Amino acid sequence: KGEKKMNTYSPDIQFGEGGAKLPSGNLDVNEEKKILEA
Repeated sequence: KGEKKMNTYSPDIQFGEGGAKLPSGNLDVNEEKKILEA
């Protein structure tokens, strides 16, 4: 799975088992994919 532990776009994004997650926890799964595949 293309999970990469880089904080190049936002230091507020944390990487966990579910991929990129914003502090709010409301990041859409499809948006996660866009961020991870960007």
